[in-house]
Amino acid sequence: MYVLSGKANLRSDPEVNSFKTGQYKYGQEVKAFKKEDGWVNVSVEGKKGYISTSLLATPKEFHIVESIFGTKESEKKLKKTVYKKALARYFLENNYISNIPDETVGKYWASAGNQEMWQIFCVSNAERFNAVATGDFDGDKLNDAAFVLKNLDTEKNRLIIISFDKEKPDEISKVIYSMDFDDDFSLVRLIRRGNRMYLNGSEIQEIKPNPKRTTTKVDALLIGTNRNKSFNDHVNLLIYDGENFVLHSQDIKKKEKK
Repeated sequence: MYVLSGKANLRSDPEVNSFKTGQYKYGQEVKAFKKEDGWVNVSVEGKKGYISTSLLATPKEFHIVESIFGTKESEKKLKKTVYKKALARYFLENNYISNIPDETVGKYWASAGNQEMWQIFCVSNAERFNAVATGDFDGDKLNDAAFVLKNLDTEKNRLIIISFDKEKPDEISKVIYSMDFDDDFSLVRLIRRGNRMYLNGSEIQEIKPNPKRTTTKVDALLIGTNRNKSFNDHVNLLIYDGENFVLHSQDIKKKEKK
């Protein structure tokens, strides 16, 4: 196994308050013996002890995460181990890989060469839209995470929203929404609950009469691009209505003069 967090403490016993016998950084390989109650009995650099399961990854999980970042900004935005583990699970469940070296793929994946390759390309915080957003998107009062992934073969983007188990977020997560974009430049932006947005479906809003805005009751995602406004790219709001995620156009057009 490998350390997946920024740092991981090696402890004498499988307890958070037990004596710390060492500390290891992201990428450190450890030899795992057995798991017990959220801890892994390991040997690392001649020392034996316990490291929290939440801080470790299997070889497949580690190599997916190690190669999933398409930009330096992606590494900065995906520091949390819970997000790294959730993305690794999504990749493994769908038999996807990231931009992993061929020799590593051949070592750990039996069906080498048949997997779709995906990465995440975050941009500067100065941009309006990005490839990661977090919030309570399904109204369950727990934090969810939205990621925009790029298929390295088709160069098309895909949005996924992942929810996390309340008790074991590092171990249990699921995709609650997925949407494929027809382009490689659509990204997302968090819209906090309480903002006033157009919730009139896919119809483009008219300036006159003034279209009605509605206060949002849950966090939502604004889907758009960072391209120049001259492209007239569409902007949509993705919001959960209690049963499904629904898209609402936020585009405005001037009423034609008679």
